[in-house]
Amino acid sequence: MFSAGVPSAIKISVNSLESRLAKRADVIITSGHLLKKRMDSLCGRDAIVVQNTVSADFQSEEKVSHSGDFTIGYIGGLIEGRNLTQLVNAFKMFAESHDDVRLLIAGWGPLKEYVSEEADRNSRTIRYLGKVDYSQVPAILSSLSLSISFVSRLVPNNMYATPNKVFEAASHGVPLLVSDFGELASIVRKWNLGYTTDSERPDAILSSLHDIYRNRESLKEMGMRAKETFMQHLSWERVQDELVRAYDQIPGTR
Repeated sequence: MFSAGVPSAIKISVNSLESRLAKRADVIITSGHLLKKRMDSLCGRDAIVVQNTVSADFQSEEKVSHSGDFTIGYIGGLIEGRNLTQLVNAFKMFAESHDDVRLLIAGWGPLKEYVSEEADRNSRTIRYLGKVDYSQVPAILSSLSLSISFVSRLVPNNMYATPNKVFEAASHGVPLLVSDFGELASIVRKWNLGYTTDSERPDAILSSLHDIYRNRESLKEMGMRAKETFMQHLSWERVQDELVRAYDQIPGTR
């Protein structure tokens, strides 16, 4: 998919190249069903979905200390296209109504200064953890009530985005709030892993946060079901057979 400003000639050339390469491939692997559907129509063959998940042992008994009872977390790149400014603006309004809410942000990128400054200005409710090693992610997840995974509609390829943070959160029994379109929303809705919202609009995010906060008991139940679903259906141990099946289709591998 292309942004609106890409010239038609480039779109045609790239689409043609993609089609030729797909048709010549022995096997096509995608990380989600929407991209599978596109590739199936492109090359007339059945692509195999291998989800961008994590192992069942992606766990930690440690937690990141914080003072809030209802803690929202974002872990990932601090970049445009993740609706971080919308999240922060919505959270600041949310925190005006609730004394026990906190926002933890961990990551690195071009928006690092923005996030750091917002955390300094709102130090009671927003905490910036900086760039963290991947080994620290389980401890952060174990501290959360709700995990955020937003992608912008303004980036066409986000229709197919399947961030592994979705599966990381589910592995810890942490419900998600995600953008309301594309593969990301489809996974969360199919497996009942959390909630969706229009992440381009701070008012929509704020409304979703209020609704989730009012139903905190059901949020805990959703988290327990999400972890059970992850262990039974979504962990790497459950999906790795699909990758083996894909490799078996490559000539000379059996």
